Parts: sequence; structure tokens; C-alpha cells
Amino acid sequence: MVAGVIGNGAALDDEKSFDVPLLELGVDSLRLVRLVAELEAIFGFIIDRSDLASHQFATLRSVCELVERYSGSAEAAPVGAPGNSPASGEGASATSPAAPHTGAVASAARPEDALEPAHAGFPVEGRLLMLTARTRMTPAQTALAREIINDPSHGLDRGAFIELAARHRVINLVARSLDREQLMPKDPVMHSLLRGSYLYNTHRNHGLRTELALLFRTFTSNGINAVVRKGTYLSNSLYPDPGLRYMVDLDIYVPGEEMDRYCALMTGLGYIQGSKSANGRIIEPMSRDEEVFSRLHESALPPFWRLTSDPYVDIFGIDASHDVMPPTSGKSLPAADILERSTRGRVGGEDVWIPSAEDMLLDLGVHLYREATWICSIEAGKDLCLIRFVDIVEWIQGMRDRIDAERVVALARKYDLAPELYYGLHYTHILYPGVVDVALLDRLRPADLGYLDEYGLLDRRPTTWSTAFLDRIFDPGHGAGISLGTPA
Repeated sequence: MVAGVIGNGAALDDEKSFDVPLLELGVDSLRLVRLVAELEAIFGFIIDRSDLASHQFATLRSVCELVERYSGSAEAAPVGAPGNSPASGEGASATSPAAPHTGAVASAARPEDALEPAHAGFPVEGRLLMLTARTRMTPAQTALAREIINDPSHGLDRGAFIELAARHRVINLVARSLDREQLMPKDPVMHSLLRGSYLYNTHRNHGLRTELALLFRTFTSNGINAVVRKGTYLSNSLYPDPGLRYMVDLDIYVPGEEMDRYCALMTGLGYIQGSKSANGRIIEPMSRDEEVFSRLHESALPPFWRLTSDPYVDIFGIDASHDVMPPTSGKSLPAADILERSTRGRVGGEDVWIPSAEDMLLDLGVHLYREATWICSIEAGKDLCLIRFVDIVEWIQGMRDRIDAERVVALARKYDLAPELYYGLHYTHILYPGVVDVALLDRLRPADLGYLDEYGLLDRRPTTWSTAFLDRIFDPGHGAGISLGTPA
């Protein structure tokens, strides 16, 4: 039965064929996504996140063993069986394994149920992005997305949609969703563009992961206690597919007292702090003034870069922070404290330091706040990037049983970061109702919420936005001509 699901015409007439790598049988990244979807639909179970790993789908034999285990497992009860009905709300529908896509369910789905009230005012491209930029679409979301794509009355500008998906760094999530739900545009050029981005990013992330493993192996052998953070950890351990999340560089925390040794080690590995030359052939070192400014005013060192011959990763970038907050904020959550609460785990085949579930949530929320309100980020057009909200959604849903809300609140208060975390979770709640625990929001909520409509606080130039958050997020030009407040 499983061999039939693959259906690529490969000969499977002897026992050895079951141990041939699926890649050699023609099952590439996108076909593997379809294989998972078809297995879930045919056999009536949902494959748990922890089992969506490459080794489980390395060969036909491993797939058969996985199916056999799920078919006889009480935890993998068919959809619709007692105790396995999907929960209501976005928290269960966006990425939870409780809502598979099957033809029977999809035919009964009501498209109007897929759109949250807060999304109604978005341009049609923004509405489609909210439906497709996710790890799993519900039948109702799929039905509405299909209607938007196929019904000309919606006025979808497909080029603007692709640009918006790229700008928000979710184009690979979109590509996978459109392919998985068979919503790919009929235009062969656009189809190839989406598929190409997804496949390219799969290879790119593989190269980044290999370099990450080498670096952490070197860090460990040299006594550098680097902690993996943000997208670098999420893309390698939480997202179900290595091609889904785009990474500009690799993010880590390094305790302040280890920074000098870290810099010396990176230099020895061929990395340089600076920027790529105009001809792209060398890394031009940063000036002394730039180095001094960074050391005095930023919580991260200027990134280290190394040119490569990898066709998918032309340059490796490593961004090391020694604190969550910049010195100008007057607040501090040192990397050393995050390290103290970290545990050892595997990423890219190497043992690495991984933040606690609570520290990771705090980091994701505060990072969203920083980027959303920092003037330089606004001017660069990267202040409101959807992938940061998706990261929070994925972390909460993937780690819900391991996040201690009491500890989250205690840490936020200990480091005076409750307002920043509340900012990130508040706007995540607006975009994805039902994901963030309302009780947690209530406990974090500051008395004065005026700062939610401000930017420039970290620059000591607080200014109030003239447009609302929901009007800004999908307006690429919302940062043009921003004014600066009076220095505080």
C-alpha cells in the first residue's frame, strides 16, 4: 500500500528495493510533502511533529515501519475517533496535527470561517498570505485560498503577492502550502518561481546547518559556550521541513566574558567582521569607528562573514549577541543568564546549548518588539516581518506542554521585559487569535498601553504612529517619511 502511494513508477520487486533511499526513487522535497499528506489521508492518522524527521522518510522501509507503528498506536487514532476531534480556534487549526486536509472534510468547509475578523481589512494579497504562510492549512483556509486564487473578482495581483511573501520572508511556507494543497498557480513561470525558492532554500539551509554543526563542534572543543537562538534553532528543530524558514545568518548567544575568545576563534576560522565588497569577491573589514560604536551601543557584535564556494550559500554570516537588549534601553538580559538556564540538545548532529522554553519565548517576543520599533529597522522596511509572528506561533504550539507560564512571567518581571514581551504577544494574538494564552497576556499587560502605538523608544526618540498596526503590516511603504520625536 505504501509503495503505491509513492507512485513514481520505480521498480520495487525485491527486498533490497525497500532500503534504497527515497531520493534515488525520485521522491524530492515536494514529493515528500505530498507523500506525508497522502499517508495521513489514506491511513487516517496524523504524523506527530517529532516524527516529521528526515530519518523517518529515508527509505521505503522506514516509511512502512512508521505507518505500521501509527496504524497500531492508540495515540494515532483516526480523525473523527473519540478523543481525537480537532479543537476549535486558531490555536488548533494553524499548525496543530489535529486538522488534516482530506477531501471529505474540505468539501464541507465554509470559506468564511477561515478569515479572522482582524484580517478583513487587509488587501487581498495580505489575506491570502495569512491563509498560506503557515505549516498547516485547515480545510476552510484551503477553500478560501482557492477561491481567492481562482476567482478574478477578488482582484489578486499575483506578482504583488509573491513580492509580499518574499518581503515577509514566508515565501517558502507559501510555496509548500500551495503545492501541498494543490493551489499552485497555473502560470508556469510563477509555479517555477515558488518551487525554485523552496528547493533553493532547502539546499541553502542544509549548507547553513552543516556550517553550524562545524562551528558548534569547534566552540565546544575550545570552551566557548555558545547558545543557539531564534530562527537558527527553529528552522533546524521545530519547523517540519528544512526548506520552510529562510535564514539570513546564524544567530547565537555568547556570554560577554567569552566574546574576545569567540572573536579570536572566528578569525582563525576565516571569518571577518565587515561587509561584502562591491564585486562580491572579498569581505572588507569594518573600520575601527564601526567596531567601537558596536561595542558601546549594541547588544550584538557586528556579524562575522565568510565567503564560500557553496552554490546555495554564497556567504556564511554568524550573528553573536551577548545580551537581549541594547545598552541604550537601560535594560539587560545577559547571555550568561540564558546559558545558565539552557540545556544540551542536538542540532545538526551536534550537542549544543538550547535556551529554556521560557527564555526562547521571551527572546522571540522581545526581538519582535525591537525590530518593530527601531527606527533603522523601520527605514529598512523590515520592522513588521510576518515570519517573526509565525515563529512565536510555532514555538507556542510546538512547546505548549513545556512552557511554564509562571516562569515566563517571573523572567519577564525579573529583567523588566514584560512590556516588550507583551508587545510581541499582543500583536501575535491580534494576527493569530487563540494561540497566545489570554491569561498570560493579562498577567504581562502594563498599566499604560500607549507604547503599543509608538516607535523610536530604543532610539530615545519616541513617536506615535499615524496609522494603525493592521494598516501598516501589509503596506510596504508605511515607513516612508517617518518623523522623529524629541530626544528623551
